[in-house]
Amino acid sequence: MDFKNERLMMSKEEARNRAKELFNENQVDLITKYMFLEQQCKKQKEVIDKAIGYIQENTCWELRTSKVLDILKEK
Repeated sequence: MDFKNERLMMSKEEARNRAKELFNENQVDLITKYMFLEQQCKKQKEVIDKAIGYIQENTCWELRTSKVLDILKEK
């Protein structure tokens, strides 16, 4: 049952409390998703920085290209 239909069977106080619960659940969900995305961005930055460092340290083109591709394929 969705909140709209559920609300029809509740008192105003119950509906208000349920709305607060749903709001808090949504906040927690958003925070969790944000933290996951933040971790993903951190990992991507680490991989990119590693690739850049490798390119700057090496001069052999064939070796560098192969190694960079391997680094960028990390997940």
